[in-house]
Amino acid sequence: MCSRRVRLWKLWQYKFSPSTAGRVIIDFVAKMCFIFFLYST
Repeated sequence: MCSRRVRLWKLWQYKFSPSTAGRVIIDFVAKMCFIFFLYST
């Protein structure tokens, strides 16, 4: 589920021009996903 979300974010980044704001958002989502993964295991 998490990897799918990251994949969607990457697709979204490719569709729209990768701006610095977009990269920050993707990095934030990836970090939250990683933290969630650590707590779930």
